[in-house]
Amino acid sequence: MKISIGRMKNAKALRRKRQKTLPWERKAEIAERAMRRQDYYLKTVGSYKVAHDFPHNWRVGINAMGIAKVLGASKAEQQQARLAGVTHDVAREDTNLFPHEVAGAKVLKQIMQKRAGKKGLQRAVNAVRYHSKFPGLHSSTVRRAIFFADTAEKLHSYSIFRRAAFQAVKKENINEVTNYIKKKCKETSNFERMSEINKRKLEQLWENEKALYFVKDRTEVMIKEYGKLENFPVELRKGLERQILLQKHFLKALDRRESWAENMALTMYWSGKRGGSVDDSVRKYSPIGRRDMLFKREAIRFIDGNFFR
Repeated sequence: MKISIGRMKNAKALRRKRQKTLPWERKAEIAERAMRRQDYYLKTVGSYKVAHDFPHNWRVGINAMGIAKVLGASKAEQQQARLAGVTHDVAREDTNLFPHEVAGAKVLKQIMQKRAGKKGLQRAVNAVRYHSKFPGLHSSTVRRAIFFADTAEKLHSYSIFRRAAFQAVKKENINEVTNYIKKKCKETSNFERMSEINKRKLEQLWENEKALYFVKDRTEVMIKEYGKLENFPVELRKGLERQILLQKHFLKALDRRESWAENMALTMYWSGKRGGSVDDSVRKYSPIGRRDMLFKREAIRFIDGNFFR
């Protein structure tokens, strides 16, 4: 039996109308499913986002929901924060060269405009549009929750793992590594006469040097830019203070060339270069000492969405 195009359109319109009456929790679930499908598609076509994959978006959504509750948001606003969080990097590429916030807000509006009420959706859309900018005193609770949840990921010790993997796929870093290796090749006497094995060893050594520099530099930048705890709600400060101290401890270990810190950073960098999932790589990571075991334990707790619970 053939179904007319008109009847199919009517059925779709009725489904969207019903979705508009759904509670915000269900609307957030619709957005989550859309993001899961996108993640699966990107993996299928070989365009996996190393640092901005579905697990990252999911965590920001879960943490934003928890933070919104702490900030006194209504249940609807908590779910709007979850919806905005799970979609906030929908248009993000693995680079810092291109802004993604405005594009992400447009995608969210397009996905949800026929499924959600105008006022609540606008809160979520604005939260995505401005999620990289510090919220003002009169910003909505939803926007504040998204910013603090996304920023918490930059300040948690888990970010060392994620950041190291991210450095391997950033376009600007790839270009810098290529130029650095070319420079070192020219400076190294008899390089062209070496065996291919020795050439590859030297090139990996030089890339490792740049990888450790990238991780150290970005960690220092993130702590400096986002680590002022007085900017955070009082309820979040104690937990984040410990995570910042752990990152500072890691930086000191890198300066001292301690093997556990270098191993942790380089293991994740090369995992990122191979296009591996950050969270899967963290779970598989084999610590070589007590200190990186602590980092792994903290990271898994964060990965599972238990930091703000």
